[in-house]
Amino acid sequence: MAIEIRPVQTHEEYRAVEQLQREVWSLEEVEIVPDHLLLTAQKNGGLVLGAFEVPPEGGEGRLIGYVFGFVGFAPDGRVKHCSHMAGVAPAYQSQNVGYRLKLAQRDHVLAQGLDLVTWTFDPLESRNARLNFHKLGATCRTYLRNLYGDMRDVL
Repeated sequence: MAIEIRPVQTHEEYRAVEQLQREVWSLEEVEIVPDHLLLTAQKNGGLVLGAFEVPPEGGEGRLIGYVFGFVGFAPDGRVKHCSHMAGVAPAYQSQNVGYRLKLAQRDHVLAQGLDLVTWTFDPLESRNARLNFHKLGATCRTYLRNLYGDMRDVL
C-alpha cells in the first residue's frame, strides 16, 4: 500500500476530512470542524495534512488519515503550533499512518520556523499513549482532567 502525505488542497479533500471525522469518532454534526474552517486555517498559517492511499495504477488517492493544527501562543508568549486533531480511518489504524502524519506535521512546523508543538490526547487510551510518548517522544508537563467536558463522540 503506497501512502502519500501532503497538504489537503481541494474542496473535495477538505470535505473528505469532514467525513473522516464522522467515521473515526462518530461525531455529531455540531462537533465537526467544517471544510471552510480547515481551509481558512491552512491559508493563514495552519496546517491540514492528509494521508492518501495511492492506487497501484496511479491517479487520485483516497483520504485515509489527516492531521489539523494552527498557530497559537504558549503561556510564555512563544509562537507555537497547536495540533488540534489527528485521525486515521479504522481500517488503517495500527499501520503507522498516524505516526507518519505526525512526523510530516513536525517537518512542516519546523519549516515555518517554529520549534514548539502542543496537543491534547487521552493518555488513558493505550494507543494514544504509545504513539505520543513512546513513538513521538512527547513530554507531558500538564494533565488536565476532562479538559473539553462531555464530548459528543463515541470515545
